[in-house]
Amino acid sequence: MSHSPPDHPLFDVIDDRPRVEYARWLLRLVCWDGLLPAIVLTAPMIGRRLLADTPLLIDIFGIGLPVAAFCIRIAVGFSYISRNRFGPAMRSAQRAALGLAALLLVMVDCIAVLTQFVPAARPFGLLHLIVLTCVGATYLALMAFALYPGRTRISSQEELLGQLP
Repeated sequence: MSHSPPDHPLFDVIDDRPRVEYARWLLRLVCWDGLLPAIVLTAPMIGRRLLADTPLLIDIFGIGLPVAAFCIRIAVGFSYISRNRFGPAMRSAQRAALGLAALLLVMVDCIAVLTQFVPAARPFGLLHLIVLTCVGATYLALMAFALYPGRTRISSQEELLGQLP
């Protein structure tokens, strides 16, 4: 069945200029930087409640969980990058940005998880806040670049008819 635009003046103007799908890009960033870090931070709390503080628990959550999250970030990130609308050189730059951002975040994840088990490791003070803010801002900038999907041509007819992929 073919969709043809209805007879309406709105469909007379077709805008085929390349544009960025900001909603998808923002959704990627929010899900990426909201859901997985929330799991990494809450899983040790749940583990401590269900199981007592044991060395095995610290090993699993302090080392295993951040490393698993790192692997997930790299795999999903490479998948996103492979679907972006760029050439090989830009995709390589995006993969490098993703790798650097994931390394930054795995260190932050390890620190955040370990501070739940080792009270002396809890960061306090202005210097810690400044360092974490700089690392966080660097991470977000790298991820925004790495997950940038590129521009695509979307005709007004496709947009209005809801035929977006």
